[in-house]
Amino acid sequence: MVSPRFWLVDVRNQIHTRARAGSQLSALIRTLSTFGRVAAEAMMNGILVVGSNRGALPEVIGDGGIPLEIPERITPSSRELITAEELVAWGDAITRLWDDQSLRQKMTRIAKVRSENWSVEQILADFELLVESLECSPNPDPSVMKDP
Repeated sequence: MVSPRFWLVDVRNQIHTRARAGSQLSALIRTLSTFGRVAAEAMMNGILVVGSNRGALPEVIGDGGIPLEIPERITPSSRELITAEELVAWGDAITRLWDDQSLRQKMTRIAKVRSENWSVEQILADFELLVESLECSPNPDPSVMKDP
């Protein structure tokens, strides 16, 4: 934990507990993410995400957070550490959000709106549209689903 309001997340942490405790920022340094569940849950709870540009995180975070680069040499199976120089952008992003309350508030609003793409209601609505398109057409049209 960096402070009670800003914390580095381990995927096993409970997002809701952190949100109730007043956390405002989550840093997700992940090299593999098939879906950014932790990021989506954080955003739904008003916690900003500074996350890696790997896996599904950039799509989930979008403009509702800050996706940052992890060097290509860093993989789930690599044993190398990220250098201090490579972490500068992460520190700068966290510091900028820490220091600029108006930016933090603006991005929190954007994150909450963006996170609606991952709500149960939206996912069910998208799934229903997909099923309907499959039932009605020999050539289903995936464009009927809402873009994130």
